[in-house]
Amino acid sequence: MHTEKRKHRRLDISLPVAFATVDQGTPTSGSTTTLNVSTGGVYFGTRQSGLAPGRRLNVELSIPPGQGHFPYEGRISSEAEVVRVDPLEGNTGSWGIAAQFRNPPRLDF
Repeated sequence: MHTEKRKHRRLDISLPVAFATVDQGTPTSGSTTTLNVSTGGVYFGTRQSGLAPGRRLNVELSIPPGQGHFPYEGRISSEAEVVRVDPLEGNTGSWGIAAQFRNPPRLDF
């Protein structure tokens, strides 16, 4: 039986996300969409190489306005650390990047 190790529940949602490395390695940046998000981190797919476990990133998610409950667009930003890189099934050359927030995400409207 599989034991769940995650501390935070995941929300399967596709949101625009931009990322850029902030450490001493080869600079890498890009934009894509999330595969899931939690209060502890984000998982997204990319074709960018150079995102290995331990790399630090600035990530910024765009939150669209919601009909009837929140009329403003927002942004969530945080520094994150890549904790896992997976080949994405059926998407040759694409990688799933699991990044854990290093500090509480900041929400801006």
